[in-house]
Amino acid sequence: MNIAMISTKNDPPDLICGVASYSEILIDAFKRLGYDIFHVNQKDGHFSTGYQNQQPIFNAQSIINKDVDVIHIQYQDFLYPDKDGLLSFLSWCHNNQVKVVYTLHDFCVPSIILSQTERSQVIVHHQSFLRMCPKAFVIPQPVPILDVDLGSLSMIVDQIDGLSTEFFKKKVISFGLGRNQYELLIPKMAEICKDRKDVIYLICVPLKRDVERIKSFIKEEDQSYVFVVDQFLKKEILYSLLMQCDACLIDYPDIQEVVTSSSLRWAIGAKCTPLCRRSKWFDDVVDEQFVVFYHQLEDLKERIHFILDDHSAYCLRRALMDDYIGKYRSELVVEKHLEVYLS
Repeated sequence: MNIAMISTKNDPPDLICGVASYSEILIDAFKRLGYDIFHVNQKDGHFSTGYQNQQPIFNAQSIINKDVDVIHIQYQDFLYPDKDGLLSFLSWCHNNQVKVVYTLHDFCVPSIILSQTERSQVIVHHQSFLRMCPKAFVIPQPVPILDVDLGSLSMIVDQIDGLSTEFFKKKVISFGLGRNQYELLIPKMAEICKDRKDVIYLICVPLKRDVERIKSFIKEEDQSYVFVVDQFLKKEILYSLLMQCDACLIDYPDIQEVVTSSSLRWAIGAKCTPLCRRSKWFDDVVDEQFVVFYHQLEDLKERIHFILDDHSAYCLRRALMDDYIGKYRSELVVEKHLEVYLS
């Protein structure tokens, strides 16, 4: 089976994208299972993306062989501003009898695109999407399992002032695309770290445009408790870092609809306890007992104490994460995709 996947590709410092990270995990798993998959990405101008200032032209058909069996579009609306070009491409697919599969990553799908999905297969990550696409296949996001790169991680740690001497302590980490409310998180986490004295807070900032803003929230007296990793980490290094941490703090603001979190899956894959603000971002895992939830920042201190100090709960979370990884590791999720491709 020949597969073409249309999706963004992480291209720091210009583009860091959750959909790109998700697609990369899938593509790697397809290749490990021996499938021929071609990644059509924005890097060479093959399709338009909302991250670019200019209005590019969607022209994916110029590089896709007509012999391809499936074209899988990872759809998030602002990544495809050239709707006319996309619609022309979809007509080309149907005229050449090429099967099209969509994965919808949020609810912001215009009616003109939604109507196109009615003659294709659709994949979503959560049952709530069935209100929009009743016939969609629900396939949860994959959990990445990667090779570790402790040597490169050690070099990163040594580059950050003061971190190497504190790295032996317990660690809470935040990373991602800036949805975390750092202006509130950093003072609270600094307070908790100073109170405990055996824990530090790490923040991975993938985009240079966010570095100075986030560092401005760190008081001088808190710089031995709060550290910023101010570079884009390759996936193996990020995974290795998560494996060294005790909790992954994800403080996303509440939203109206369920939108699943790739950051959460990275934490689970590395068996780093997810510590999440209770919001619809995480409704798909609300019943998973390995996720520790809090409602307000005032709850963080008690929740962190629970994660770091309750050993029996820690052992239970690890066992439950093992079970979850067993069900949703990337190779098994790929097999579910193949069932959709063949349906």
